[in-house]
Amino acid sequence: MHFHSAMINSLLPILVAAAPSSAGPQTPSAAAPATVAAVTVPRVPAGHPRVYVRASDLPAIKAKLSRDEFKAAWSQVQAATSHPDYGPFASAFVYLVTGDKAAGRRAIENGLTALAKSDEGRTVSQPMHWAACVYDWCYDLLTDTEKQSFIKEFQRLAASHGPYYPARLDTHAVVGHDTEGWLLTGQLPIGVAIYDESPVMYDAAARLFARKFVPVRNFYYPAHAHHQGDSYSSRMVHDLLASWLFRRMGAGDVLSREQRYVPYETIYNLRPDGRQFRHGDTYDEGGRAATRLLIQMLAAAYYDDPYMLWMADSADLFNRPTPLERIFELLFRRPSAPQRPIGELPLTKFFGPPIGTMIARTGWERGLDSRAAVVRMHIGGNFFGNHQRKDWGNFQVYYRGPLAISSGIYEGAQSGYNSDHWRDYYHQTVAHNSLLIFDPTEKWSTTANPPRTTAASAGPSVGPTIPSIWRR
Repeated sequence: MHFHSAMINSLLPILVAAAPSSAGPQTPSAAAPATVAAVTVPRVPAGHPRVYVRASDLPAIKAKLSRDEFKAAWSQVQAATSHPDYGPFASAFVYLVTGDKAAGRRAIENGLTALAKSDEGRTVSQPMHWAACVYDWCYDLLTDTEKQSFIKEFQRLAASHGPYYPARLDTHAVVGHDTEGWLLTGQLPIGVAIYDESPVMYDAAARLFARKFVPVRNFYYPAHAHHQGDSYSSRMVHDLLASWLFRRMGAGDVLSREQRYVPYETIYNLRPDGRQFRHGDTYDEGGRAATRLLIQMLAAAYYDDPYMLWMADSADLFNRPTPLERIFELLFRRPSAPQRPIGELPLTKFFGPPIGTMIARTGWERGLDSRAAVVRMHIGGNFFGNHQRKDWGNFQVYYRGPLAISSGIYEGAQSGYNSDHWRDYYHQTVAHNSLLIFDPTEKWSTTANPPRTTAASAGPSVGPTIPSIWRR
């Protein structure tokens, strides 16, 4: 591989920057995963509201509504009460903070309708998540019949997908859809909301969370990075909302406080052009998904972190927040919370076991004309699977454009999840700028053995011959 001399000269300061330094603000070094103590299942407090907010929190939340820094968020939430997707959630919040009974009734009726039509619970925008808030925040407006209708739909949805209902202890807790919203922002907040009428959901879900989900997360949090890559690190939103749920219930920190630094991977993974270095299955090519903003805000508010708050407020980095992000901003963000620019952070960060990545840069200047050079070096550690790729020994380089990259496509019918392209190229080492060592006796766990070539490597499928490029 040949580099232009200007590129080499630009990279030299990176090697110097990679040396340990005590100058400037520091984030703790990623440490080896520690043994995790047993977690006690938090008790559900009496009374409502209790999903993300308690009665004692309401005076401070209501006081935010008249402050200039929250006016845009409050106006957007008020305008969203008739939104086709977020209307019931926004209406429930309006009732919570104003007592507007018409808004509360609208939240209940439209929320129940949306919940009955839903068959999904992976993401925080689904009715399975926010309908728990509707039930809890509008509790005093619910009739007994409506309570039972909500509970019936909650149980139907929970039973339709892992961890099922009641939540089973043999559920996947590391990767897969079970680790997304179905438990963390599904059955847990639902169980809290309906606990007085039906405690089964919370008791089983909280037991699963404490026994399996907590140890897994506390194992990889010390790396300060997520194992599912630049896009599927979006799953952190569920972890952070679970942390907020239990904190507001009075349980304190149920997950390791190393959680604070996992979103720092997004900060360090940022290229000068505003995009993210690609690793794992990348679907958010521009790196601008509003979920990234929400993760930064939730973590910044929970841990009083000024750098993540600066990221959350950087309008040029993320898409405009939706009413959902705005509601959580009003619930959790502290008024006049301090911010610090990421340019104050060290130029190098090591993301230790079990991830094994270092990102080093010559500066934090952003823009297409930026002279900052950035290198991402990944030696690897534990293999978690699913959206994680076989890219050990990978390095990527950016200087006034991407110079060494991870390749492949993750979209469309021909190159999406579990396609030939995904199995035979995108998830293989050949796609990721890593050292290749040819083993003619290697057995491939792919569609063909050895794998077929795909459009991204050498054109359409040509049979079971290993492409010559893979032998180099």
